[in-house]
Amino acid sequence: MKNLKLATLSLLMGTFVFTSCEKKVVLQNPAENNTTASKTEVVTPNPEANNVDQNLPPQVKTFLNEHYAGIAISKHETKTNAKGKQYEVQLNNGVEIEFDNDGNWKGIKDNNGVPDILIPTKIKEYVNKNYKDIKIKSLEKKSDKNIIKADLLNGVDLEFDMQGNFLRIDL
Repeated sequence: MKNLKLATLSLLMGTFVFTSCEKKVVLQNPAENNTTASKTEVVTPNPEANNVDQNLPPQVKTFLNEHYAGIAISKHETKTNAKGKQYEVQLNNGVEIEFDNDGNWKGIKDNNGVPDILIPTKIKEYVNKNYKDIKIKSLEKKSDKNIIKADLLNGVDLEFDMQGNFLRIDL
């Protein structure tokens, strides 16, 4: 009986945590520029959406226009949690970028290498000095741990402090 009560309590708590988050996914068919879909469980047409990025904050749109001009958004998600809204954007070229509530990037994944302009100077200098000709595949700011994680295309994972000082190789 005690196990049944614990299982019921766990289920209710899990339901509360799950229902306290909002998730919205918007997809665009690149062949049909004005067709978008809103997804919760099933993808359905959304005739009111003219542009796939209409729900993204201005800072996110500006970032994308400055650093990924001409590359269409294939999908984006808006998640709401205790920290506010977070945005995940996937571009047609496979680049994935996560933004915080204020529109600042939290993570960038680019299998062709993160553009140099987006890499903090000290991190770029360290990688150029110690891993010549190896590009950074992804950068992730982990503000809760005060680190920036840089994964290189050769599989090496590096950690830096928020000022870009090298901390260690992440094994």
